[in-house]
Amino acid sequence: MMRLRQRYARQRLTYGVNLLSKGSTVVTDRLHAHILCCLLDIPHFVFDSYDGKISAFHATWTKEYSDGHLVSSLKELPALLAKMRDSRKNVRQKGLAGAHHLGVEVRDV
Repeated sequence: MMRLRQRYARQRLTYGVNLLSKGSTVVTDRLHAHILCCLLDIPHFVFDSYDGKISAFHATWTKEYSDGHLVSSLKELPALLAKMRDSRKNVRQKGLAGAHHLGVEVRDV
């Protein structure tokens, strides 16, 4: 039973990493997507959850991470995206070097 759970968890992690790595920037309201983006060094914007779980996590663990931004309103996004685009004149290659630390192969989903 444990092997089945571990295999399922590995499949879900691989799927999540591959999905998040498809774009150059992620917008999400999911805590685990925020965590994976931080681990994989993917620029992202995260909205808080109704219970404040994401903002609490962000304040405690990831507020110093420069590529993860807590957003409170959709109206903020266009200006934040433009600012990020301007600050990234030299676009990074999408090859996620951090994925191998998670034991995940990045591929198309």
